[in-house]
Amino acid sequence: MEGGHGEQPLNLADPPDVGLDEWVIAVRFDAGGKLEPFAGTVDGTERPHTKDRSLSVVELGTPAQIGSPILTASGGLVAFAIQRGDRKTRAVLLSSLVPFLRQVVLGR
Repeated sequence: MEGGHGEQPLNLADPPDVGLDEWVIAVRFDAGGKLEPFAGTVDGTERPHTKDRSLSVVELGTPAQIGSPILTASGGLVAFAIQRGDRKTRAVLLSSLVPFLRQVVLGR
């Protein structure tokens, strides 16, 4: 955001998805408010409903907080954590979240 306090927007991952065993980085805050990055791999994927009605979720072998950004090894934003985990977490892929939000919020 321009005029912010040094914050920089994260670049979106290209391609927008990750595969099994691919390395990712989850970022969370420690008790003192400092950023803590954790590296882990994509351990699984799930899609509880049909592709056009649900969000794509990945299981990650890394700690995270709800809302933690999940980055590719090259630093591109690919997902957000939807579960707190000390060793493993689940995250929703942006490639499925953005179309979902467009439909829900904008009706498109």
